[in-house]
Amino acid sequence: MTHLDSGRKRRERGSITTEEIVEGAFVVAIRDSIDDLSVPEVARQLDVGVTSIYWHFRKKEDLLRAMSDEAVRAVHQLLPSTNTHLGWRAFLDMYYTSMRSIYRANDVWADLVLVRLSQYSLSSTHVTYEAIERLVAFLVAAGFTPLNAWRLTGTLTTYTQGIIVAERTQRKQNVATIDERQARLLLPQSMPLLSELYENHSISLTMASDDDFSYGLNTLLSAFEGVLRSDRAQKQTD
Repeated sequence: MTHLDSGRKRRERGSITTEEIVEGAFVVAIRDSIDDLSVPEVARQLDVGVTSIYWHFRKKEDLLRAMSDEAVRAVHQLLPSTNTHLGWRAFLDMYYTSMRSIYRANDVWADLVLVRLSQYSLSSTHVTYEAIERLVAFLVAAGFTPLNAWRLTGTLTTYTQGIIVAERTQRKQNVATIDERQARLLLPQSMPLLSELYENHSISLTMASDDDFSYGLNTLLSAFEGVLRSDRAQKQTD
């Protein structure tokens, strides 16, 4: 049945808002993926003509930029606030664990915010850097020097986002290491240690299981505890 045969009346140009278009684009992206997102498909989703979309967005890249802006804002609204009574280590553990969970729950956000960096607008860049500023300030208040607070933030952000992107890529490509198929990749004769670890400890060959992530995060936090002790000692001698 065609659109006209269905008896539905297409919306008139000018009857749709920019916000509705972005919302419709997310619906399409979640269903089809960002790579397969197209202006005609968004128009069909919203029951408008393609020209109605181009009235608000001159090209697909402009629509993607608006989607990135929305994703950046949404992610930072969900991340824990630095206005907390938690100690620095407990807070960072919660913050970066939450970051991973947020992106794992929404592949479209991961694609827009962490993969398609060229789509960032100036406002999204400012939102991102202001969040980093708050983290650095929180750590300075905990006793780190500004430089080491920056290094800690950068280290944990790079670690966490690297795992998020790796996991997203593996899910997108449906690689064997993300499910029970990974057992077939192991050759006990030439990979005895990996085979034993898989059999006895259920390791994930992605190297990004929940246990792997937590272990790496806590190892990094423990290393920076030593940095903090050094920073505090240095302040006492200054």
